[in-house]
Amino acid sequence: MNSIKRLFIIVLALFSYYSQAQERKGIDSILKIATKTQSDSLKAIFFQEVSKKYAPGNFDSAIFYAKKSLEHAKKIADTNLIIESYKSISLTYDHQYKIDSTLVWYNKALTIAEKSKNIPQLIKLYNHIGIAYFYKKSYDKSIENLYKSLEYSEQINDSVGIARCCNNIGYIHEKRESYTEALSFYLKSLAIKEQFDSEKSLIPSLMNISNISFRNDDFEDGKNYLLRALAISKKVKDTSFIALNYSYLAISYANNNQLDLSNFYLQKSLKFKENIKDKYRYGQLLYDLAGTYAKMNAFKEAEKSYLEGIAINGAVRSEVIEKSYKELSDLYRKNKKYAKALIYYDKYSQLKDSTYSIEKDKAISDIETKYRTEKKEQQINLLKINVKQQKTKQRLWIWLAGLAVLLALFSVFFFFSYKNRSAELEKKNLLINKTLAEKETLLKEVHHRVKNNLQVIASILSLQIRYLKNPKAITAIEDSQNRINSISLIHQKLYSEESITAIRMRDYIDDLAYSIISSLHYDTDKINYSSQVDNLLLDVDTVTPIGLILNELIINSLKHNPNADSLDLFISLSKKDNLLNLTIKDNGKGVPTDFEYKKTASYGMKMIESLAKKLKATIDFKNDNGLTVSLIIKKYNGTSI
Repeated sequence: MNSIKRLFIIVLALFSYYSQAQERKGIDSILKIATKTQSDSLKAIFFQEVSKKYAPGNFDSAIFYAKKSLEHAKKIADTNLIIESYKSISLTYDHQYKIDSTLVWYNKALTIAEKSKNIPQLIKLYNHIGIAYFYKKSYDKSIENLYKSLEYSEQINDSVGIARCCNNIGYIHEKRESYTEALSFYLKSLAIKEQFDSEKSLIPSLMNISNISFRNDDFEDGKNYLLRALAISKKVKDTSFIALNYSYLAISYANNNQLDLSNFYLQKSLKFKENIKDKYRYGQLLYDLAGTYAKMNAFKEAEKSYLEGIAINGAVRSEVIEKSYKELSDLYRKNKKYAKALIYYDKYSQLKDSTYSIEKDKAISDIETKYRTEKKEQQINLLKINVKQQKTKQRLWIWLAGLAVLLALFSVFFFFSYKNRSAELEKKNLLINKTLAEKETLLKEVHHRVKNNLQVIASILSLQIRYLKNPKAITAIEDSQNRINSISLIHQKLYSEESITAIRMRDYIDDLAYSIISSLHYDTDKINYSSQVDNLLLDVDTVTPIGLILNELIINSLKHNPNADSLDLFISLSKKDNLLNLTIKDNGKGVPTDFEYKKTASYGMKMIESLAKKLKATIDFKNDNGLTVSLIIKKYNGTSI
């Protein structure tokens, strides 16, 4: 009863605070209310609000009031308010890009949340800590904390939390250039948001998926995701997202060399530029605009946008500040402003979390050389004229003096020259062959280690299954194991065969099918498996999506066939007219007559659709004494043997 009464008082006080704050317009009105109240809990709440209002700009005041909030929260030992106070302090350091201090205060909050078993706070804190480690570029720790947030979200069936974690994990995979994994998490996040979250929450996921599509050279797919995000942004009237989507469209059209359309969307973006109040989004927009102007060779506009963006992003946490310095340096160098190029390359170098590499030293040296050359150009030109005259005279005398000697010694010189050249070529060939052999050995070792690491992950998942009781969870993890095994098998083939860049599809498909049948505990003697595969060698980028698609379809055939112990399973792969034809056929019950795989909510089918797009493949599901699935693949790298 006391809790209800207390909650009512807090709600009433908050309502009073918002009403008065609106009338008095400012922080002073909130502080007056906080001073008048005798309740420590209300003081803590009000001081937190003041801290949040100061946080974007007045950092000292934000820290001061966050600590005052903490002081009152500790007086009444309210763990939730103490956690929120710690989070307010962390947020202020976060805005200053002081990541180490941010982590210190988040971990203090985490300790209390773990002791009090406050799962909603644990979900948020592990997510915040994961993002903080991301900005430190500690990707392993970032992933570790985000998975903990995901685990707690799944524990209480927090769909919104699950979607948020999947989106953040996908973003880290994208930064690691693991685009297949990134897309998988982005699609999962989008699917959950479409069911349980607000329509506005779909916008970031759609923008992230579009970015992966552009990276995979699928311009149309990327554009369509952006247009969908733009439509939702207009519907919910979010001007900052409208501006960002316009800028993304502008830069994507610029990258596709469609400069008229790029300029069209650029102008639309500029109309909304001043309406963006969020510094993060405003900074991102300026960076995107600068990149678009640079593509259009609009130097002054690009320079202005980069400098404005650096001013904004330098005041808040932003991963784009480093890239802005680098791209601005490139812009100045391209326009022969070497002094400024050197300044911004130096700023870029100081931000980078690694020692100077040979490539960086070379770039700095190149800029310095061009800068010195520009300063001394007139002196060098005069020297060149004098040197040229002297060389002309010297060459004339040398030519006259040496002509007789050269004629006499020509035959002898030619003989020894040819002999020495042959010896040098032989040495170089031996060195090249030795280097190639060493690189091939190293590459095979890399594939071996990747395969072993994937097997370790599969083993960890296998151990996890033992402690699960939920059939759906067990099925999901078993499916993940099979997907991992399909990729692991590729790397096994690469290090165990002669070729280190291509896979023999005939062996790979048979091994994959038997591996899946065995992993699902079916008797291979009772499964009538057969295949007809052309003698093809395909590269890893082609085999990986084909393997994952086969994995999903074989599992579906086994799981959805009522007579699996007498299943006929046939797989064929052939090459005709520069197309690959992949067919998977079984004698099961088939699919419903109104089945459309693009409309199904199944995660596996969405993965198949995404992977098929990467291969630019068409898919056909057909009932013919069972189910026949046919794929015609346009995009692949490989050859017939």
